[in-house]
Amino acid sequence: MAGEIDKYLQNHQISRYQVSKITGINQNTLFYANSKPVGNISLKIVLALSAATGDSPGFVVDKLIEFQKE
Repeated sequence: MAGEIDKYLQNHQISRYQVSKITGINQNTLFYANSKPVGNISLKIVLALSAATGDSPGFVVDKLIEFQKE
């Protein structure tokens, strides 16, 4: 299933647009990453999510995997 990035961001009440502004990652890059399975999401995206939310990269990955299992 895809859409785990959006679920993660919803839990933090932050949008892809805000992540883009904070990290410099293009919104389209986040959009396409959101459509991929968690195992195919790049480290660059994980680090951007981590920077935008203040969570560790490991925590970000754990939560994405958790959402994928739902």
